[in-house]
Amino acid sequence: MTTTDTITPKSLLTRAADIIEERGWYQGSWTGNGGCVCTWGALNVALAEAADLVDDEAPKPPDPDYVPGDLYNVYASAEMTLANAIIDASCDTGMGIAEWNDAPGRTKSEVQDLLRRAAGGA
Repeated sequence: MTTTDTITPKSLLTRAADIIEERGWYQGSWTGNGGCVCTWGALNVALAEAADLVDDEAPKPPDPDYVPGDLYNVYASAEMTLANAIIDASCDTGMGIAEWNDAPGRTKSEVQDLLRRAAGGA
């Protein structure tokens, strides 16, 4: 992914699910030992890859100063789509991405399924 013409919220969400498969899933922080990532961390790594940013080892919130505006807008749309999918899945309008990821009993499979479901609605 290198051109904003081919990067969509759907492609970022799908790639985030793939990143969790490749790197592993984590709870409690952006990233854990061995490079595993949380839901939000995976979405941020997908953006870093899409923007050809070097810093994909430390998934953290994207800085609009370093991400082209149109790509940042695609990311923001993917993030909102994911947040809405979490609301739909949990029936909790106050639960954010991090809280949903870190909920006791949450599984890697649930995370990947939600990312893919969100991608289908993007």
